[in-house]
Amino acid sequence: MCIRDSLVTHRFVDLGWVDEVLVLDRGRVVERGTHEGLLEHRGLYRKLYDTGLGEKALESLLAGE
Repeated sequence: MCIRDSLVTHRFVDLGWVDEVLVLDRGRVVERGTHEGLLEHRGLYRKLYDTGLGEKALESLLAGE
């Protein structure tokens, strides 16, 4: 029997222990892989990681700033 859990987050700190990360853009999966693999890929995940678009930036977006 295989047990799978899902985690939906905008915080990169939560992703270090997961087996696979799915990156969504406008509701579509645009990248998938491990945290380390996605950082090496230099796609959207890496761009968001590098620019700090995580918890603080998302809060600003939701607040309309």
